[in-house]
Amino acid sequence: MPTEDELRHLAASLTDEDTALTSPPPMVWQRIEAAIAADRLDEAATVDTTETETETATATEAEAQAEPEGSVAAPIPIGRRQAARNDGFLFGRGSGRMQQLLAVAAAAVVLGGIAMLVVRPDSKQLASAELSSEGLGAESENVTDRPEAELIERDGHRELRVRIPESLSDSNHYLELWLIDTNVDGMVSLGPVTASGVYAIPDSVNPTKYPVVDVSLEPADGTPTHSGKSLLRAQLTFT
Repeated sequence: MPTEDELRHLAASLTDEDTALTSPPPMVWQRIEAAIAADRLDEAATVDTTETETETATATEAEAQAEPEGSVAAPIPIGRRQAARNDGFLFGRGSGRMQQLLAVAAAAVVLGGIAMLVVRPDSKQLASAELSSEGLGAESENVTDRPEAELIERDGHRELRVRIPESLSDSNHYLELWLIDTNVDGMVSLGPVTASGVYAIPDSVNPTKYPVVDVSLEPADGTPTHSGKSLLRAQLTFT
């Protein structure tokens, strides 16, 4: 290191040209401006990160307060939560995208249900008949309704669908549904008339051999045979 005397001697030897200021080239100023701009961006990013972390911490505290006692919620890393927020899928703009996804899913379910109905029908009509009281005697003279009976095949089994007015019965009688052969020699009971209007046909019974649909008025005496009093009757027409 130079001594104090050497420094004084050096200063005394300097001329005006040695002490004149020289302007730096433009490149120096450009680099200085670029460095200042970079520092400002770093400061802005630091402030934004601080605000984001503050918001995240506040949201985390609010979620913790909203959780009921005894429940354990899986922690969500701050980085993942912020990425989800910026992506706009879970918050704000994402609601529209979620609605679109739900709409597509609902449309797929509806289309799938329609396709199943087209490929696999629920039931097939085998025959039908319009029940009538004509020619059945004095007991059925006041019968005005003519319900239509349908023979249906569904899932490999057959059933008879017919809605019969309960007003045809009284407190001392009930209505019973039958399948009878054309000679009125053999008959099969499908049971008392019910509100559902659906009556299962045993697999051992061939409706083509018992094509006559009959509704009888039965006394509540426990006798399983036909009373002989038919109110409605018709023969099925097979398609």
